[in-house]
Amino acid sequence: MIIAPDPSGDLYGANLAREIKRISDVEIIGAGGEFMKKEGVDIRLEVTGLSGIGVFEVFSKVLPVIRIYRGLKRLLEEVKPGCLVLIDSPELNIRIAKVGKRLGIPVVYWIPPQVFAWRRGRTKKVARIVDAVIPIIPNDFEIYREVSSNCFFFGHPLVDLVSTNLEREEACKRFGVDGNKKVIGLLPGSRVEEIESLLPSMLLAAEKIRSSFKDTQFIIPLAKTISASKVINLIKDRIPVSIISDNTYDVIKICSILIVTSGTATLEAAILGVPMVIVYKLHPLSFLLARLLVKVQWIGLPNIILKREVVPELIQKDANKDNMAETIIGLLNNQKRLERIKKDLGIVRNRLGKNGVIKKTAEKILQMTE
Repeated sequence: MIIAPDPSGDLYGANLAREIKRISDVEIIGAGGEFMKKEGVDIRLEVTGLSGIGVFEVFSKVLPVIRIYRGLKRLLEEVKPGCLVLIDSPELNIRIAKVGKRLGIPVVYWIPPQVFAWRRGRTKKVARIVDAVIPIIPNDFEIYREVSSNCFFFGHPLVDLVSTNLEREEACKRFGVDGNKKVIGLLPGSRVEEIESLLPSMLLAAEKIRSSFKDTQFIIPLAKTISASKVINLIKDRIPVSIISDNTYDVIKICSILIVTSGTATLEAAILGVPMVIVYKLHPLSFLLARLLVKVQWIGLPNIILKREVVPELIQKDANKDNMAETIIGLLNNQKRLERIKKDLGIVRNRLGKNGVIKKTAEKILQMTE
């Protein structure tokens, strides 16, 4: 059984299910969404959309988590699968892991709670209630292996998933951009709250950038979780921006630089070697609490992984149109800095592991079912 309540977890779960089925003829049931369903997972409970942003934003998810927990508990007691695979979403999955442990079901936590920034005490709790923990960030692996002899690091699944299909010339033609001019990508996030908070500032920054670089083009590779109409309503009559709903990685690859909301997209850009400025905003109370609890200096994953500033970050009040524009303009005028960023992103890519991450994870899970 695979449980993946978050949209990105659903995508990872789908690829994991495909690989498991390729290796072995097994039945897979699960709780997830459309991605897993398309890969033949028997979805017993549709549960994508439980991810939150900050502490206070998560409160709205409490009741759905309780309801889904009760449904999954009944399902586990009824089915008793040969192995329980948990993906991300610690608010729900840690509770489900306890149920699996009590029922004697082998429990594998793939993409466990991130602990490199805060709440390191959870590592011991996770180690007690799961039979194998498989982090996907090297920083997390370093911490989990201190408390668990059943901790494995195969790499980040994005290493397998991030690839381009189009040559630059073909991609520029398909997306309606001039390959001889600068292309700036705006990636406002995969959640409605992020887009409403950050896209307006990104668009205003784009107007300021355009005043310095007249022939600059702007493009939005739209996350699958966001409708184009939502973004169009925010753009209104502002600067011309192309919205692309597919070929996300090909779109990112043709960009000279990105303004990107902190999250998975920063690693996708790092793997593709595209320089970026990372931006983010939280509810003020969430941010205040985070400042008290978080033990790392940065929020962007490329910076966290190398434990130094690889790319600029603009957080909270600093994530405004003026700072976004000035930072992008400064980078575009500093070719040496851009080349240094590209080199550092190559190091980030290497730290994320080698190809075959999902295959190795699938093999470990099948080994746990024997």
